Order: sequence, then C-alpha cells, then structure tokens
Amino acid sequence: MYAAYVFVFAAYAAMLLAPAVWFGGWTWLLAWPALSFALVAAAYAGLGARMFGKRSDGTIAPLHRLALLPFHGLVAAVWHGLRLSRREPAWCELVPGVLIGRRLLPRELPANVELIIDLTAEFPEPPGVRSAAAYRSLPTLDAGRAAPAEFRALVEEVAASSQTVFIHCAQGHGRTGTFAAAVLIVRGLATDPAEALAMLQRVRPGIRLKPAQLRALAAFEPRPPR
Repeated sequence: MYAAYVFVFAAYAAMLLAPAVWFGGWTWLLAWPALSFALVAAAYAGLGARMFGKRSDGTIAPLHRLALLPFHGLVAAVWHGLRLSRREPAWCELVPGVLIGRRLLPRELPANVELIIDLTAEFPEPPGVRSAAAYRSLPTLDAGRAAPAEFRALVEEVAASSQTVFIHCAQGHGRTGTFAAAVLIVRGLATDPAEALAMLQRVRPGIRLKPAQLRALAAFEPRPPR
C-alpha cells in the first residue's frame, strides 16, 4: 500500500548514510538525517503511525522529535511552501457545524470552532490551535487510514456531537476526506461513499482519496440504531 513512500524515504536514508560510511569523519553527521528518514520508511513499511510519537495531546514525544527532526524540517518546509502557494482556502464549511481543511496556524482557526479533529501523524498540533477548543488526535499515515476501531469511535463521537467541529490533516484532502465522508454517512447526510465524496468535492475540489482510503470508506457501515 505504501510501497512508494517506503522506497523514497529508504532511498533518502541510504543516500545520506553512504557518504558517512565511505568517507567517515565529519560526514557521520549525515547519519542523523539518515536515521530520521529510515524511521519514516519503517513507519510506512508496516510499523505504523506510532513511529512518529504523536501523543493524544497533539505533541510529539521528545525522543521521537529529536530523532525525526531532519524529517520534520523537510515536511514543515514543504507544508509552508504549499500553504503560501496554493489558492485553496485553509478551511471550508462542509455542512453547518462541520468545517474541513488543512492544518492551521493559530490565527487561521475560526473563532466558533469547539472541537478539533487532528488526523496528522507527522506534525505536532500548534499549541495555539490545540488549546483553543476541545481536541482529539487520531494519528494517521499520509495516504493511509487509521485503525478501524479507533476511526469508528471518533467518527461516531463527531457525528453525535452538536459542537462546531474542524476536521483536518496536513492539506485537508485524503485523510480529512475519508473521515468527513464517514461522518456524513453516520449523520445520514449521505447514503453512500460516492454521495459523501461528491458533497466534499463540491466545497473542496482538491479532495482525492487514495485506494486504501477508498477501501476503508467502502467497508465503513454505520451501526444500526438501537
């Protein structure tokens, strides 16, 4: 499922480690970013989102943050570049009370948001965002899906809530789209994944789900009412 991710990050790790092994000396400093990318490759190879050390409060465990600092520097640069270059809005209203979008800076968070659903594994949530409202973290690999039981539990919590919720991943596309589509289905606002995705793409055209996300959504069925 993640073969491309594994190949890319493992290749980065190998390219960085090779000069250190070959030349030695100060080039051993390259072993740190090599380790960082190797850990990311391991996450996508099967060890999962826990390799990023994302905690329930939206922070990243200190040891993971240190080990992954070169990777975090790269993804932060890419994220800021996309944030500044894309014309897509940071967030959109899907239906009343449900907002979807990318990871936000504190100043971008709408004032009426009462619940934040953070689906990123690779980013810490900015302190000014996670402290502004009730916060839930469901670390999910990019282009992937969360554990089914945890995914269902959080979807059902959001679907049953009357709070204004903001659902986000890094760019507000795949992970956000998968989760928000499931919320629409549970609330009875969409009858199936195709209708849910059509609703999502009307307000955020950039939403595209990867094969694993489409399979997860196709397999998701709301529980019958008690």
